[in-house]
Amino acid sequence: DLTVIKGVGPVAAGQLNEQGITTFAQIAKLSDKDIARIDEHMPFSTDQITDWREQAKELAKK
Repeated sequence: DLTVIKGVGPVAAGQLNEQGITTFAQIAKLSDKDIARIDEHMPFSTDQITDWREQAKELAKK
């Protein structure tokens, strides 16, 4: 459930799913280039998406 990540609500989770991102591990592995690409398709800043990546790294360990 991607909404466990602070700042990711149901709409953002749906938008990530549309881009094929469905797991914490996928978010944790995003490169800066991936984040820039996602940013083009979502109304979130690269800083927010980078924060999601850092949170996902911790969540993927659990």
